Amino acid sequence: MDRRDREQRRSFNATLKRETLPGATRWGSPRAARLVVFRWITRYNTKQRHSHGNYLSPTSYENAHTTDGLDHVA
Repeated sequence: MDRRDREQRRSFNATLKRETLPGATRWGSPRAARLVVFRWITRYNTKQRHSHGNYLSPTSYENAHTTDGLDHVA
């Protein structure tokens, strides 16, 4: 693992902790904790706006920069 990978992981983990842990002291079970993390990752990867994507959500960015491919078939 190189330095850039470590920095990205630290940033991701810091964001996860900052957005999921405030006010949460305990979860009832490991399954409940996994569900919270799963929901956060799903939202982060599909709906949350990212600075590297011109402040669009990943889904909106992908839709804006992809074509259906039908116009370009030769």
